[in-house]
Amino acid sequence: FSDVSQSFVADACKRFSPFPLVTYARIDADMPLTAQGIAHHSVDIVVASNVLHDARLPSSLVQIREVLRPRGVLLMIELTNPTTWWHMCFGGLLGMWKFMLDPDDLRTEHFWLSRAEWITLLESVGFEQAFALAEGEAEFENSVILAQACTDVDGQSDAALPVDSSARADDTGRARPAAAGRHATPSMLTPLASQRPPAMGAANGLAACEALVC
Repeated sequence: FSDVSQSFVADACKRFSPFPLVTYARIDADMPLTAQGIAHHSVDIVVASNVLHDARLPSSLVQIREVLRPRGVLLMIELTNPTTWWHMCFGGLLGMWKFMLDPDDLRTEHFWLSRAEWITLLESVGFEQAFALAEGEAEFENSVILAQACTDVDGQSDAALPVDSSARADDTGRARPAAAGRHATPSMLTPLASQRPPAMGAANGLAACEALVC
């Protein structure tokens, strides 16, 4: 578990104390993750819940991709279709507008990106198979978006990794989740789950993965 706030990290230590597998660290998504103790290609899953809009874009996504193993998964929850009250409640916070002080940040008008903008951005910085759950349906305020780290960005080969034969291909030949947008189980998670055997048996499959929650 990680957060940029030390107080949030301390609170998580108390809340998740019954779970000895959880470790804790203060991590700033705007800074290089490898300089903060996370090794290159060492993480299977990154779970980012309403955090990436407050980070530098696209550099923070590049750094996440660099610490993910080939075919590692980014699962993110982000505000993608805010209503007026979101702007009234959070529009006065300085952190929501710090992107305007960064000449390299791609945003120009507001801190949030739409579902389609996130997917386009992810695929431009070394992710593939990016999609939103319930894609094609009415867009809610928040979206759950998944993407898989490419296997060839840093010369990483995927030849030895298992391939999900049930994955469909789009017009470009790239594998896509079956029945995308209809709450389908993403095909990209199947190779991840089968790369290594569970360390603690079927009752705790997450024990086989290195996950970063931020």
